[in-house]
Amino acid sequence: MASPDRSGSYKTHGILFTILHRLESVYGLLKDEDEEAKRELRETMELVSAVEPFTRSRSSKTSPLLQYIMKETAKLDFDKLRSEGKIQLSVKFDNDYVMGMISDTGQVQLLQLLVSKIQAKNILEVGTYLGYAAFGMAEAMPPGGKVTGIEREQSFCDFVTRTAEEHSLNVAVIQGCALPVLTSLAERGAVYDFIYVDCVKMEYQEYYKIIMDNNMLHKNGILAVDNTILKGTAITCENIEGKTVNDFSKIVAEDVRVTAVMLPCYDGMYLIQHK
Repeated sequence: MASPDRSGSYKTHGILFTILHRLESVYGLLKDEDEEAKRELRETMELVSAVEPFTRSRSSKTSPLLQYIMKETAKLDFDKLRSEGKIQLSVKFDNDYVMGMISDTGQVQLLQLLVSKIQAKNILEVGTYLGYAAFGMAEAMPPGGKVTGIEREQSFCDFVTRTAEEHSLNVAVIQGCALPVLTSLAERGAVYDFIYVDCVKMEYQEYYKIIMDNNMLHKNGILAVDNTILKGTAITCENIEGKTVNDFSKIVAEDVRVTAVMLPCYDGMYLIQHK
């Protein structure tokens, strides 16, 4: 994922961030006399840094609504919201991290393309945040469609609800933790044409099991899962979160019920459908 920082400029996230960070570390180890190696490494880092701005410049522009949501997200101050009791997040994040939680613009445009292509009218998003992806998909769905989001933080739900009303878009959000809400939806027999998962990585296996075992994905639908490379940790399994996502993707790859492809873009995007 790549998102603007508070100055409006873009930072590299996802697997490209990891690659760039490691290249910078190697650069720092080189001696001053290693001029040729430093030059080559600088050029490589510049190339890696240029990938996302280049692809963004060759893609369609986003709508004013999505630009507005991006700006509103950039204004979030987690420390202030926590001190005011407006969010439940107990982990202390650097405020710039708030932009790392939003889906990449190109990623949302890919979701829009898929939603439009299959004419998805009933869409579920697991992990809605301020609704950047939800509203993007809502813009692409056919008339009469609906996006249902799941979001734990009430203040984020309030923003999504208010924004949906102001722009007359059929986007609703259920406040609560993903697992119990998903379970409740499954028990009610909910079925969706398109499901987008970008939530607690440690729970990916449980989300998948609930969705697939309860036939929540329409026979012609698509399940899209974000962060399946997880800045490289899903490859190296260097921490528990990365290992859990690795285990999840292995389960999907070996599931005889589905056809799946993991795209090596953004922070890893898994596209899954029924055979």
